Amino acid sequence: MRRLLTLFFFPFFLIFHTQSLNISVIYDSELKKYGLKSSDCIQLINPEWNVLQAINTYFYYGRKDTEGNYFYRYDRLNNHLIRINYLILDSTLYHNQFVIIQSFPYGPKGVMNIYGKEILPTFYNNIWIKDKYILSELHNKITIHTLDGQKLFPQSFNYVDIKNGFIYVKMEDKRFENNEKFMVYNNNGDSLTKDNWTIVGQFGKDHLLLIKTLDHKLFYINESGEIQIKPNKKLNYEAPFSNGYSLVSTKNTPKKYGFIDTSGEIIIPLEYDNAGPFQKNYAFVEKHKDGKLYQGLIDNHNKMIKIFSSPVISRSTYYDSNKITYYLSNHETYDADGNYIEDTNLIK
Repeated sequence: MRRLLTLFFFPFFLIFHTQSLNISVIYDSELKKYGLKSSDCIQLINPEWNVLQAINTYFYYGRKDTEGNYFYRYDRLNNHLIRINYLILDSTLYHNQFVIIQSFPYGPKGVMNIYGKEILPTFYNNIWIKDKYILSELHNKITIHTLDGQKLFPQSFNYVDIKNGFIYVKMEDKRFENNEKFMVYNNNGDSLTKDNWTIVGQFGKDHLLLIKTLDHKLFYINESGEIQIKPNKKLNYEAPFSNGYSLVSTKNTPKKYGFIDTSGEIIIPLEYDNAGPFQKNYAFVEKHKDGKLYQGLIDNHNKMIKIFSSPVISRSTYYDSNKITYYLSNHETYDADGNYIEDTNLIK
């Protein structure tokens, strides 16, 4: 008497698990055919496929009888595998409902949902699905779409980054330095910047973003787009905030550097010839005194914690981190807290 059993209990079936539907590809060792079964052992697709491989929960790659190998979509309502005339670019099922498709190998890309609807046609050079947006690239221009395929903005951009609920973009604008304007939108697609603004960096731990205007004013806005730290006639805001503090400099030359806190108050006097962003505990500074160059690390009370024995010839730059590494002319290397690193291969 013939038995059809699963691998979990008997050796007659091979099981290949998919994702959230709890469906398995089964193999009938007598028929030498594949099918689909649910986790409660209900046979969904009869074992009549020569090849059947799960791409993800809803999409499969297979061959039946003398037909060629194709991609198929699983129709839950009718327990049927429906051939699709596309290639599945990767196995990821975005938001449990979307796959990226291609017309042919290395061809244009699009997006299909689990019901077989084309959300975006196979027209684009590249596709990304990130957070609640679909990004399409065509001729080096990136368009942002909602998950139903509608354009979020009428224009396309040279660069898009979606991070922590904000959309950062870059577009060509000859009014700005390097003909580039950087902007930020909130998760609803509302702009937080004005026409004559460009952003410097991104929102970080301190929820502040540096703005530079066409008339060279500098100030910080909060995540609602409101000015939090106003322009200062005596100071230049040099960089984004990092771990609670931002680097500032004097208007006059030669410049002197110090730090402000998130209220805009000076917490480190502008007395240094150079400085870097605060890490978790310390910031890099350098100062000429009595004809000698001193380089080292200070804390947020302006106390010198570490003086490097040789000149720092290179240092990495990180914001809101503790990852900076200092490389000295004597070939010694130190971490953000001034600790000597014996094996530089450990640096990441």
